[in-house]
Parts: sequence; C-alpha cells; structure tokens
Amino acid sequence: MSTSEESQEKPILMTPNEGVPVDPIANLSVDGGTNTGHAEPVTTVNPPSILGSSSSPPPKPKFVFPDIITLDVGGRTFRTRRSNLESGSNILSAQAARWQQDLEQGKPFFVDTDPDLFVHILRFLRRENVYPLFWKKEMGFDYALYNELWAEADYFGMVELANWIKEKKYLKAITMNLRSPKAHEGGSTWSETTGPNVEVHQERVIRRRLEYVCPRGIFEHCVEKGETAGCGEKCRKAGAGRDDEYREREIVVDVVTWEKETIFDVNACVADLKYQK
Repeated sequence: MSTSEESQEKPILMTPNEGVPVDPIANLSVDGGTNTGHAEPVTTVNPPSILGSSSSPPPKPKFVFPDIITLDVGGRTFRTRRSNLESGSNILSAQAARWQQDLEQGKPFFVDTDPDLFVHILRFLRRENVYPLFWKKEMGFDYALYNELWAEADYFGMVELANWIKEKKYLKAITMNLRSPKAHEGGSTWSETTGPNVEVHQERVIRRRLEYVCPRGIFEHCVEKGETAGCGEKCRKAGAGRDDEYREREIVVDVVTWEKETIFDVNACVADLKYQK
C-alpha cells in the first residue's frame, strides 16, 4: 500500500478547544496538510459523578409556627389562632414554644385540663373584653362553675379573668327590681301584659271567720258569728233542743300582686370602654 493511501485511512480527531484536525499517531496538528511541529494534547471531559459527590446536604428549612393551631384538650379537639394563645395566657404562650416537636410530627398540641372549662378559657382568649355570665332564671348564679373557672384562669396566668371572678364582679350584671304591690278587692284575679324579663306574682289575702250553721243547711242563712242569722221559724223549729252550731270558713277578701323585673347590665361583663355608655 502506498504512503498516500495510508494517510487517507488515518482518522482525524478534533481538539476540543480549537476544532483543529489532529494526527492520532504523531499527535501533531495539521494545517492544510502542513505539519506545524507543535504537540497539542487531547482534552478529555468527564461528567460529574452523582454517587461520589462530596457536596454537603441542603440545610434544614427553618421552623415556622402556623397561624392556626390544633389543640388536644382532654381528648377534645380545639382549633384557634396562635395569636390568641400568645396574647392572653402566660402559660399557653410559654408552652407554644415547646410544641414544635409535636407539630413537626403532625400531632396536635396537648393541653392537660378539663375540656368543658377550656371552652370558657378559649372563649375569653378570643374576646378578652367580654367576661362570662353564668346565670339562669331558675337557679340564679352558678357559683360552682365560677369557682372552677377561677382556678383554671389562675393556673393559665389569665390575671384579668381571675381577678374579675375573685372580686365577684359578675354579681353586678344582674339586678332585681321589685315593684310596689297592688291590692285587688273581692278576691278576683288580676292580669296585665308585661315584658319577658318581668315576673308577676299574686297572693290571696285570706280571712277566717266563724259562721252560724243553719239547722236546715240553707247557705244564705249562714252568717258570721255575732251577726243576725237569716233563719226563720222553720229553721228554729228544725234546730229546737240543740245548741247553735258554728264552723270556720276561709274567705278570700283581696288579691295582692307585685312584679319582679330582671335587669341585665352589659357594662358589668364588658371591659372595653367603647362598649359602655
């Protein structure tokens, strides 16, 4: 084979940097078939290794408390804003900082207290200017509930609520107004249209008297002892030979009525002055 044929079969490589043909045997660059005499190394580019990478893992994202928090209170679930817990209760605000681990694990925050009482605690945290009123027409103030709620408010560091209950300021919320009684002669009942917060009481005035009993049993002849009996000759003959008989009878002479009005003062249960008159 001739020299010219061998040179035609040799593969030509390109340098990665300049794109100039390179002789694979002599490793000399060829320019238009003329040997320059300068060696040009072949550059090899390797892809980065994924498994053997020495780069550090990405940093853990900073923990951020959500705005809405789920609470587990004695087995009952409550949801509220984080700001409610942080603003009104020293204890709940301090505990919120330790609840990060539960939150990251998808667990609700646990509060070890009575859920029935926590309803009123959370209600006050949501509206700190409104104090609770536990009063019913049939039983009046619920002192037992106020006592239990005071203990919870004191435990959670809710000073305003605890002091309001301790000083019994709730007693100023309800007052009773007794109106002057009225007497109605003749024993007739009395009725009048009143409001839903007014109770009407009636009391009958009863007088007892001794009445003469007619021997013949005629009611019209029965009069009070000392009065002239209405009996005639036939009655006296029927009662001949026996002493006069008397009996005690109750007579309604008057009906006395009076009204009891229940007055609710909202100012006693509201702390914010903008709600007061």
